[in-house]
Amino acid sequence: MSNMFFLDQCPTCGSKDFSSPFAEKLADDNTLGHFIITHPQKKYDGINLDLFRKVGWRVCNFCTQIFCLKRPMVDGLETWYNQLFFDSEHRDYDVNPLPLKYVQNQKNFADQLYDILDKNNVFEAVTSVLHFRCHAGFLLKKIADNKKISEVYGLEYFENPAKHAQNLLGAERVARITGPEPHNPFKKSKFDLILLEHFLTHAHNPGHFLNYVKSLLSDRGKIVVFNEPDHSKSFLSGSFYRRGINFFHKQLFTNKTLVFFLKAHSIDGIELPHPPGLDWAVANNSLLFVGKLGNIQKPCKQNPQPVTDLIQSWFRKHNYYQKIYWIRKKFKDLKRLTKRAKNLVR
Repeated sequence: MSNMFFLDQCPTCGSKDFSSPFAEKLADDNTLGHFIITHPQKKYDGINLDLFRKVGWRVCNFCTQIFCLKRPMVDGLETWYNQLFFDSEHRDYDVNPLPLKYVQNQKNFADQLYDILDKNNVFEAVTSVLHFRCHAGFLLKKIADNKKISEVYGLEYFENPAKHAQNLLGAERVARITGPEPHNPFKKSKFDLILLEHFLTHAHNPGHFLNYVKSLLSDRGKIVVFNEPDHSKSFLSGSFYRRGINFFHKQLFTNKTLVFFLKAHSIDGIELPHPPGLDWAVANNSLLFVGKLGNIQKPCKQNPQPVTDLIQSWFRKHNYYQKIYWIRKKFKDLKRLTKRAKNLVR
């Protein structure tokens, strides 16, 4: 069984004042969805998959961050975490050759994000770039070609997108991610621009990870955080009612808590709005933040009640959808049995 531990403080601000948005009987065993996996449990050397369903979500009463209380120990995490992550995420684009639709979407994504960053002068004075979760490498390739930057590096979870990125940028410029909080494997130790794509939500210890990322910044370095879902909107979406969220999303940011988190770690910047018609899969719920290191005033205490109300509202609707799903499933089973009985009678 995987060794688990309980956080004793908020992973965003460090406050020890947090509480469950659920009733006492659900406080430690609640989940915001179901852990979907089709592979047999024994494949993971006795890891108790039920632990991934019952992670105990909490709301920080200081910064209002939503986070899971129960997490696996870091020691030995890399030996099983990635395989479990791959199997649970079911990435249908991790094939060779890459699906045409995935390639086109990634190209569009790279073009649009590049234009936004360029219009906001993010590439000014940049001579080196590191991209956490670089997918197939199209954004790095566009930056390298358009800005004549030769030192671009990427890290990617999945094998085939990583190979595609290596073909675009060079084998020595792209490496696979080996755990929930990867380290820089390249000889280059400082970067003028670091791109974090949907990484803070997954980070095992987001504060520790962000401090490490800051250590990789040059004196003029900038950080771009993007594709982080704004859960103040996600909790209102119909699909989120149905499926919820799994263990691998350890803290659920909103626009307010992401800004709070970054400022609490001395990163000053702005949230960039998405222009109308932006063709991102999660554009309407996605956050984009550009910042750099600075001496800034620490953020003040926030009111957690609206976040707690939001989760409780989602939970009621989620239960409703689960009941509807169960009824539909039973109805389909009944229709199937009725049809089979009619065939037997004939």
